[in-house]
Amino acid sequence: MMFLDAIEHLPGVLAGLTRVVYAREAGALAVELFLWLIVRGALGPRIRRVHETCHARASDTDASLVLYESLNENTISPATP
Repeated sequence: MMFLDAIEHLPGVLAGLTRVVYAREAGALAVELFLWLIVRGALGPRIRRVHETCHARASDTDASLVLYESLNENTISPATP
């Protein structure tokens, strides 16, 4: 979950890492980390983690689910009845 903590609090640091660093640290899963980073950029500078869960399977990779809420002024709010 270190990457998910960094994606919430230090996205600029992650964006500054090179592809070589991602490939060395994550191997083929680096592509998925790029996708997380792109989505994080779309949320804007201020976010809040609403929910997270991680499932450690018997294989080499874990499955994580994280829900973030954008706290920026230009965020589109859900319609109220």
